[in-house]
Amino acid sequence: MQDISAVNTWLAVNNQNLPQDKMESLRTSLVNCSESKWNMVRFLTFKEPNIMLLISFFAGYWGVERFMLGRKASGVLKLFVIQLSLIGEFVCLFLFLAEQTAWGTLSLLMFIVGFGWWVTDVCLVRGMTKEYNYNLIKNILTT
Repeated sequence: MQDISAVNTWLAVNNQNLPQDKMESLRTSLVNCSESKWNMVRFLTFKEPNIMLLISFFAGYWGVERFMLGRKASGVLKLFVIQLSLIGEFVCLFLFLAEQTAWGTLSLLMFIVGFGWWVTDVCLVRGMTKEYNYNLIKNILTT
């Protein structure tokens, strides 16, 4: 059983790195955890949501943020889909020049999917990072 004031202080310091809707359940779990687990949780280093936002914005076309958040399968898929859409755009440029509009339409659709995935991840990466940090704590508390 941990001191409630120490848990509250730790949660206040790490508030920006954790999901707000899970703070109460996290507080309860931390107050009731053993001393060894509390010490492991106290010294965790979290991924910063704002830094992950910048990484997603600048390197999101390669799925870097997904790899950093442990989502390797979707990171590989994103890398493949977006790179394929970029290749498709280069092909589209040449096909439009050659007036092959059917392939150009397919290429444009691929670009829209890739660009849409990138924009979606830029918008959602802060929440994904907070969820990742929360899961780090939960993994320690449940082992």
